Amino acid sequence: MVALKLQDCLNKIDELGIQELASYSYSERSMVKVFAYGLIKGIREFKALHDHLEGKPEVRNWLKWQQVSHRTTLSRRFKGLPEKLCSLIAEVYQKFVITEQIEEMVMSVDSSLMRAQGNVWHKKDRDAGVLPSCGNIDTEAHWGVDGCGEWTYGYRVHCLVNADAELALPKDIAVHAANLKDGAVFTDELALSLSGNTEVVLADWT
Repeated sequence: MVALKLQDCLNKIDELGIQELASYSYSERSMVKVFAYGLIKGIREFKALHDHLEGKPEVRNWLKWQQVSHRTTLSRRFKGLPEKLCSLIAEVYQKFVITEQIEEMVMSVDSSLMRAQGNVWHKKDRDAGVLPSCGNIDTEAHWGVDGCGEWTYGYRVHCLVNADAELALPKDIAVHAANLKDGAVFTDELALSLSGNTEVVLADWT
């Protein structure tokens, strides 16, 4: 039942007006589906998302992919999508609200760390402004720590979802360097997307 609802969610992306570029081997529409899928499933890394899709032929069928996009391609395309992805996710979410398939009384805020592509910029060097000679460093990324105390050099995807045990759908997202905390992003950005029907917001910012 959950799998069917998840597929329904991804299929609703087909109803959106997404402009396609002929130069892309993987369509913009399918990439939006991939990142929406990753958010719903809580997959934190591009390599993990790639490996997950390798073992999910049914998901590849939903995407109409003959083979899984390389993790570097996922990373590159993801960085170009945030603003567009936010508006498209909100549009899909609203379709489920209108048809009363989800409720907004209780919402939840959480985040996932995504590793930056390329070499890491060690914290000591980054704090000192010393760029290593190895090259291939994403200078916009930063160091962040997850709930298990594991440090990651990359980005943090902050997500506002409806707190539904059966299918929690993202309503709004924000992507920032990994050192920016959920509380600040919620206050400055995600809180603006809350519905008047929301009574409780669940969060863990300790």
